[in-house]
Amino acid sequence: ALVATMSSLNSAGRVSGPSGQQAESNFGGLIGFMQDSVLSQSSSQATFMRVETGSRIGGLVGGADNSNIVQSSSLVQNLESSAAPSDLGGILGHGTGNITIQDAYAITNLQASLNVGGLVGRLTTAGIIRNTYSTGRIAANSSIREFETFGGILGVGADGVEISTSYL
Repeated sequence: ALVATMSSLNSAGRVSGPSGQQAESNFGGLIGFMQDSVLSQSSSQATFMRVETGSRIGGLVGGADNSNIVQSSSLVQNLESSAAPSDLGGILGHGTGNITIQDAYAITNLQASLNVGGLVGRLTTAGIIRNTYSTGRIAANSSIREFETFGGILGVGADGVEISTSYL
């Protein structure tokens, strides 16, 4: 059951990881990690700097479990660094459980090592992406690896992910 509802949140600024942060840290323009929650009618303009390899970065939410993001938007970029973040998305970096992204859009300038999507970097379980769009730039780091995944909407998704009425 969804337990928290957050609405009409807005932010603008730089998000920077501390030195010595652990891999798989979650960074978001609004929220680092949310669980069993709904984020609605919210926006972020975020620039991510100094994030470690393996970090999960989202223009709005870094990581989410069993949550919905609706009627929200982001303008997001990550600045090139020596580290290579993964699970990087214009709206959500990494999602598990039941995830719904609906009536949302992202304008991106993203560069990472793997799992990069205009809206969602990675969904590890089935999810829904509906009535969305993404525009901007998505690029691989210069050292291309064998299993990099990039997509205009979704970087990589599990079986059963439903994408409808979404465009670039």
